[in-house]
Amino acid sequence: MVKPVAGAIVGPVVVMGRTGPFGGCGCDDGRALLIFYGAFAAAGAVVGLVTGVISDVQALTGDACDPCRNWYDPFATNTSR
Repeated sequence: MVKPVAGAIVGPVVVMGRTGPFGGCGCDDGRALLIFYGAFAAAGAVVGLVTGVISDVQALTGDACDPCRNWYDPFATNTSR
């Protein structure tokens, strides 16, 4: 349950960090930046939920050594680098 919450908070930061200071959205207007952040917060929560379930399955089947690895990155599973 932690990964979707972390994904909502960290997801936009990860996307903005990979694409430039403002995520490549041309966000000169503060409202556009809020919409951009809100959209990627929602996406981060959904992706965090999906990768969290995948990570749980990997931990239960023994594919992952550490069940809490990559909990902060919504785009990574337990077996991701």
